[in-house]
Amino acid sequence: MGKQRRNSLALLALLALVSCHEPLERESFLRSSERSPLGSYVFTLPLTDSLKTYDLSFFTRMTARDKDFASMPDTVRYHVVLKSPSEVYYKGGGFFMKDSYSDASSFSRAYVIPFRSGFKPVETGEWTLYLGITDEDVFAFDGFGTKLSKKE
Repeated sequence: MGKQRRNSLALLALLALVSCHEPLERESFLRSSERSPLGSYVFTLPLTDSLKTYDLSFFTRMTARDKDFASMPDTVRYHVVLKSPSEVYYKGGGFFMKDSYSDASSFSRAYVIPFRSGFKPVETGEWTLYLGITDEDVFAFDGFGTKLSKKE
């Protein structure tokens, strides 16, 4: 086999290896109309690598004119239920300030809400996250999303 052909095969093998790499970030977004019958946003989180740490944040966009936005409560409270692959449940929650948006126009506000940083799952596999927003109908959210980042 010639040197050029061996180099070509080695390059193809390397490209195949790189192209099979699992992504380091995953985002998922659900519109408000896609909430579960109980009103939660339901996401699947692939926490499959026990050697890595993860960051998890939520993101959303609120569509409201300035005067409607001003009349909304100052804080947005949320609750989270995580279900492990072996069906163990973990509960948590938090809040973010209405004025903590990352981008704005006269008719909308965008938010990125850090939830957990640098965590390792107690169990690897596909986790289910249920996200509920307290008094969501008071706010004009288009939906919510998750951003899961795997740390190298």
